[in-house]
Amino acid sequence: MNKQIKHWGISIVMALSICGLPDAVSASHAQSERIQQDLPPRDQDYFRNLAELSAIIGAAHAVRVACNGVDDQYWRSYMQQILGLEAPERGPLRARMVDGFNRGYQESARRNGVCSANSAQAEAEYAREGRRLSDELAAFYFPS
Repeated sequence: MNKQIKHWGISIVMALSICGLPDAVSASHAQSERIQQDLPPRDQDYFRNLAELSAIIGAAHAVRVACNGVDDQYWRSYMQQILGLEAPERGPLRARMVDGFNRGYQESARRNGVCSANSAQAEAEYAREGRRLSDELAAFYFPS
């Protein structure tokens, strides 16, 4: 199961890296601001996809916690890194992303509260949706 989530995470990291964003782990607020200033204004589709991706990451986090225990904070940490890049300051975007993550977590925890064969299926669905959203987010940086 973790192999699928790991692949999805790699896809998101690759999409963000391809976009010209600095590595999420080493990005500073100043670097993020400089990059944001060089980009065209983000539209409502971009913000919607970002909120949806936040919910998917929250849902994936719930599956990992159900299957690996509360010490598995991989997706929560990843979400914090995305927040640092996309919405480093408190405001409506950050609140929307956090709400999306929490909503995704709660909904997934209700559906997949216990690790089972259904958890693997849910994880695969989250991976597909996360990949689709990360591709759409990457398209913002490289329009066709």
